[in-house]
Amino acid sequence: FMSRLRPVLLVVLLLIIAVAAYFWWQSRQSDAPALALCPGPDGYGYACESGAGFAYIDATTDTGLYEDDGTIALPIPFPFTFYGTTYTSLNASSNGNIQFGSGNPAFANSCLYPRPAAGMGDLIAPYWDDLTLTFAGFLEYAIVGQAPNRIMVVEWDSVPRFGNDEDVVTFEVQLFEGSNDIAFLYEDSSSFEGNHGSSATIGLQSELQAMTLQYGCDQPEIGRAHV
Repeated sequence: FMSRLRPVLLVVLLLIIAVAAYFWWQSRQSDAPALALCPGPDGYGYACESGAGFAYIDATTDTGLYEDDGTIALPIPFPFTFYGTTYTSLNASSNGNIQFGSGNPAFANSCLYPRPAAGMGDLIAPYWDDLTLTFAGFLEYAIVGQAPNRIMVVEWDSVPRFGNDEDVVTFEVQLFEGSNDIAFLYEDSSSFEGNHGSSATIGLQSELQAMTLQYGCDQPEIGRAHV
């Protein structure tokens, strides 16, 4: 009796091992960090390059946005073309991004690969994370230079991550007149949590064009990127 039972027990044991291995593999897949993907150029010519040679500009005009999960409209003093559409205004979010044609204050960042983040429109995300301006930090802007070579700067200055007013980051986006170039610069991306972008999305997307360029998502990828 036992000699006939052993092969059955062996088969059952192998099945248990196979099922356990499958679920272990699935859990590893779901826990795997998102990749930093920025090969470029994409269909509109955007590509990631070193930000060497770009100076950090201290913006000094306060937008007056003091909210958790808020956005504010800002005029662009020159036509700025992004993914084929020309804009003269943008919406800046407390959560570390600017949008064209939408003003979604979503705090939960989404990866931009393999498809655009839904509901975020045409998006520039230097540090899309759960940030807050309720009690500390500033969202500021500046226009520097002379036409036709002006730069619009949008800066998140000492902005806390939600839940800890001492856990702050400082960074900015620069939009260039004429060339339509975009620069992400980081004065301080170190924090107790989400260090150097490990809980943030960094990149570009056009929801309308179904195109994305992701520099990093939930990985500590921040340096100085010129897009």
